[in-house]
Amino acid sequence: MPLRSDHTYGILSSLLCGLLLFSTLATAQPRYARADSMAHALKGAPLHDLYGLAQQLTLGLTMEEEKFRAIYTWTVQNLKNDTQLYTRTMNARKRLAH
Repeated sequence: MPLRSDHTYGILSSLLCGLLLFSTLATAQPRYARADSMAHALKGAPLHDLYGLAQQLTLGLTMEEEKFRAIYTWTVQNLKNDTQLYTRTMNARKRLAH
């Protein structure tokens, strides 16, 4: 059974979109490699001196985008929600309010 032309067009369109996405991602990654490596190197750093941490994360980075990326990446990797603590706190507040 021969392939329909709209099916072939769909396959070619998907391949083209995939190639464009891959090429965009491939060129974007080296751009932020240094910022990401700064964030990875400081994984688990304490939060008692946020100003100092921000300075360490952005040391040697010149573009604002790189600085933002380093701080954002560190934040995503290191800060997590504590849903159990949240639930306990909300329940305690409800008990105190009544």
